[in-house]
Amino acid sequence: MLEESSLQNRMRLGSREYDIVKQQLTDVFGNIIRLRPQSARVLVLLAAQPKTVISKTDLISAIWSDISVTDDSLTQCIADIRKALGDQSRSVLRTAPKHGYVLWDTGKPEELREDPTREALVNRPAQSLLNEAPPHATLYILGSGPALSTAKMMDVIDPITRLLRPIHSQHLKQNVAILTFDSSIEAVRYARALMRRASGLSLDSLQMGIDIPSTERMSVLARIVESLDANDIVATVEVRDQIYGSLECNFEDLGELGAHGSDKGVRAYRVHNYEKAHLIVSRTNADEVLPTIAVLPLIQRGGIAGGAVLSDFLADDIISTLSRAADISVTSRLSTVGIQSKDTPMAEISSALNADFILSGTSFSESDNLVALLELTDMRSGKIIWTDRMQHPVAGWINDSVIIEGVVNSIRKSIALSEVMRSRVYPLNSLKNFTLMISAISLMHRLTWADFQTSRAILDELSDRVPDHPVVLSWVARWYVLLVQQGWTDTPTQDGYKALQYSSRALEVDPECALALVSEGAVLINLFHDFDRAEDRYNAALEINPNDANGRLLRGTLHAFKGNGEPAVKDSDCALHLAPLDPHRFMFLALSAGASLAAEDWGRTIDLSNASLRLNRAHASTLRIKAVAQMRIGQEEEARETANDLLKLQPGLTVRNWLETSPSGRFDIGRNFAATLKEIGLPN
Repeated sequence: MLEESSLQNRMRLGSREYDIVKQQLTDVFGNIIRLRPQSARVLVLLAAQPKTVISKTDLISAIWSDISVTDDSLTQCIADIRKALGDQSRSVLRTAPKHGYVLWDTGKPEELREDPTREALVNRPAQSLLNEAPPHATLYILGSGPALSTAKMMDVIDPITRLLRPIHSQHLKQNVAILTFDSSIEAVRYARALMRRASGLSLDSLQMGIDIPSTERMSVLARIVESLDANDIVATVEVRDQIYGSLECNFEDLGELGAHGSDKGVRAYRVHNYEKAHLIVSRTNADEVLPTIAVLPLIQRGGIAGGAVLSDFLADDIISTLSRAADISVTSRLSTVGIQSKDTPMAEISSALNADFILSGTSFSESDNLVALLELTDMRSGKIIWTDRMQHPVAGWINDSVIIEGVVNSIRKSIALSEVMRSRVYPLNSLKNFTLMISAISLMHRLTWADFQTSRAILDELSDRVPDHPVVLSWVARWYVLLVQQGWTDTPTQDGYKALQYSSRALEVDPECALALVSEGAVLINLFHDFDRAEDRYNAALEINPNDANGRLLRGTLHAFKGNGEPAVKDSDCALHLAPLDPHRFMFLALSAGASLAAEDWGRTIDLSNASLRLNRAHASTLRIKAVAQMRIGQEEEARETANDLLKLQPGLTVRNWLETSPSGRFDIGRNFAATLKEIGLPN
């Protein structure tokens, strides 16, 4: 019996038990029932005040304090908890209409009591049982040993059968039973619960085999089971393939077993409890400067034809689009496709995949639309840092790339904001490298002097930790480019050579690093006006990754500097398409405005400039472009107002200084640009 102190910490919730101290839900056989992190936290709050109504507002503010969510997120958690409790009648987790929810403690836990009126196993012919659709797995159970009578075996099987509910069960002959399940993983869970119960009752051994439904292979499976060691579970290769990524099992290859006469054998595997220690995993890379995100398959809640396939399609699309980002690493699709996030704790998934962030969610139909509820979890804290409810027609999900790109860039922005906040709160020497990297990139693009200096301090800390890392070196080079472009240095030539040293070193370390190639191109064109070598770097980067948005954007800017409007607009439009909601979107809009200026599309230049300035008013280049476009379209007063804003940012700016430092200064487009600046009223 349990000690009284232990009993006081536990609640009886229908057929389940909840340990308040361990925050652990178990069935009456001691099997732990897993919940998603946010659902588990809702249960903790409800269990802390049993038989007390807790409002929806209080639950939402406690679980999602840092982000805005709808009631749908809480509703999904409540549904998860009810499913875990087996509370179809809603008598344990009750709804108080228009108020909230209440958890009903049904009394102190008791030891398992057998039902004296044990339900008999369903007697049906094996042929009809195995041919019935749609069972996905069959469990063959053999009891062995003189002490294990048929009655004792049924005493072991029946309580588990009532609790875990296979589709069908059948007693075929002495000490042999066959059960069918909706899925292979349910068959494994049943087999494990059965093994634990047999062990607890000190009964003789049980051997169990799991296979796909097949009357032809039943005799083979029976022979395999008979050859097993005591208390073994074996699965065929088809079953192993179905549950390989579940993080619940490790497998030991036994080869081809069960061959006899005309019957062919089958490839069989011994099923072990999942232990990461048994796997060969990649060593943790202490030099890693990019966070890793894993995208889990969306849980399909039914209702729409082909919904499961569409959910997988969405996950594939998100992974594919995320993979184009230069500031994040993405776990491969094949590594996540088999993971059952609804049954496996997020911490275990994160550990197995070495993921810093996990994107998970559910999908279901509503009218003619597919609804996706998405959540991004920071696995260091277990907190959800972004959530969204998206509803679109099926055709929209498939054909509109902007939907997926919006999801991806919201993810990147949320990670960036989270890491900047972390770098503000904690000392630099305690932060992970990827926190430092993301924070440095974000802060340098805010283009305020204080944030810009902080960005450099972070980059210096990171350089000390990971000397000669090409990503770090590339961003230091970009930092110098922005320093000169913003007019924050009195030694632009000297700073240009420093930038070139960093970008050149990055390419020495990794000649195929697209980020390093793009960064050196930016250095060469902006600080040395070397068009040929800069274009060579951009072209090389785009050969490596044709979808590099920064490479497209900066190559378009190079064309704009020379006055080639058509290729400039083509490249910049492609960049805008590849990065519709980039965290540094203002830069994409600003340089696209320069491309439109080269194409003499004054109206679009002003529109793009305004869109950029709405996101960041501190970018001097955007103000220059806007002022010139306004002057040329006849908005003289507005152009002079824009020029005044520009001089507040760069009080020492003169037309001659701009002409000498701008890459376009030796081309007609640059000389005409300077003339317009002088006409607006900038000092000569």
